[in-house]
Amino acid sequence: MGLIICERVILFFLALMIFFLPISKAVIEVSASICIVFWVIRLFLILRKEGKRCLWNKFTHFIKNLSFLDKALIVFVLGSLLSVVFSANVKLSVETFFLKWLEYILIFIITRDMVNSKFRFSIFIWIVLASLLFMGIDGVFQIITGYDIFRHRGMFSGCRVNASFINPNDFGSYLITVLPLTLALFFSGVSKNLKVVLSVMFFIIVSLLLLTFSKSAILAFLAAVVFLGLYTKKRYILFYFIITAILVLVLPLAFKIPLDFTKRILSFASDGGAIDRKYLWAAAWRMFMHFPVFGVGLGTFMQNYQKFWLRPTTEISYAHNCYLQILAETGIIGLAAFLSFLFIWFRNTLTALFKPSKSFYYFSFVGLSTGLIAYLLNSFVDTNFYSLPIATLFWFILGLQQAGARLISDESQR
Repeated sequence: MGLIICERVILFFLALMIFFLPISKAVIEVSASICIVFWVIRLFLILRKEGKRCLWNKFTHFIKNLSFLDKALIVFVLGSLLSVVFSANVKLSVETFFLKWLEYILIFIITRDMVNSKFRFSIFIWIVLASLLFMGIDGVFQIITGYDIFRHRGMFSGCRVNASFINPNDFGSYLITVLPLTLALFFSGVSKNLKVVLSVMFFIIVSLLLLTFSKSAILAFLAAVVFLGLYTKKRYILFYFIITAILVLVLPLAFKIPLDFTKRILSFASDGGAIDRKYLWAAAWRMFMHFPVFGVGLGTFMQNYQKFWLRPTTEISYAHNCYLQILAETGIIGLAAFLSFLFIWFRNTLTALFKPSKSFYYFSFVGLSTGLIAYLLNSFVDTNFYSLPIATLFWFILGLQQAGARLISDESQR
């Protein structure tokens, strides 16, 4: 009975967390904490039920059955701990490790382990899409009224859609991670009425994505669409490129946006944000060169980057390249472990995509995988892993995707 209660509590707050993820950081933090606490209690109850005699056997069985992905994740955790030990600010690094990175990783593990049936997987897929639908409505409402429904935030700089997010780049990162799911499910065996709903959602969300004016998010989405097309129906690639190109031309006229949309999207070297990123990346690289093995310390980039800044500044900023920031903070050991984790994940993902299954779960897996790829591409020029809602989204979607991979594997073995 205790195990059932723990599972239901975890699933409820996991669903609550992902649905309200774009709206409330407080809901994310409270829900994640409750999920972790009840997950630990559940593990304790399982161990107590098995008995002390079986404890060692369970442990050795667990170690022997660790996947390469799990082993890579453990190595990354150990590498992060080393960066904590050799940190320039141990207290800050300890807080960052336990209150951010470890919490994110546990969200991934909990999601992967708890979403262990087709019913649960389907429920969470629809919750993710329901949350996306509400964000679409919120974004349209912001365009019409000038402020969003949930947080009453105005458009960024008066012309960039950000919905309930503070920054339109974060909104863009959220959209590209979840949006491919609507495309993938359109190709699955859902009803015609649902396909109409998914199509409408796709065009609305793509329009909002373009109106964020987030170049990296838009380009990452296009790259993700190519990836999606390679593993579904290749003829649809051209169709979505044409639709996107039409929207790029039509939207500025339809909404009378006081900004040259095409010029902004195509301007890279002259863009102020791009110029700032060059200096931030240079500072991150110099930081790594001074602390190449274990890094300057987990979570201490913003505290130290002014020492390596190439021009005087009083601003506090992330590196706007997640991989460079991981390199600067955890050194070559931390980044190598993290990239190994991503490489193994990508290899496993490609293997699962080649399985013969063409079910709802397969296409959901394709959509989730595509969104994760878009996320990782966008992380080269943004702060995705260091934004609470966006980082939480990644680790949750990653766990859900792994749960989908397990379902596909089970289907192929029958």
